[in-house]
Amino acid sequence: MQINVIEKVAGTTFMQTLVNSGATVSPLSFQLLSGSETLVNSVAATSSGNGFYYGLHLLPSSEAWYIGQAIGTLNTNTYTLRQLVRARALEVD
Repeated sequence: MQINVIEKVAGTTFMQTLVNSGATVSPLSFQLLSGSETLVNSVAATSSGNGFYYGLHLLPSSEAWYIGQAIGTLNTNTYTLRQLVRARALEVD
């Protein structure tokens, strides 16, 4: 099993993306959850055309693990896609 982990600098923008071919996913939202799965931020997905969707989150400024989650409905079924996000402090010499 492979787990998708993204590392970003804390306090910067994190972009979630989803590619869909075929049927339209609606509604589709992107969420940023804390490690204890408390909602930090939620945005409606923006379509950039041809089945590509994105959502932008501002990561909190503290180091922590987060969960990036996409939730969409296709016909009557709800689908969830999750990934781990690690916010790290910027190291300065």
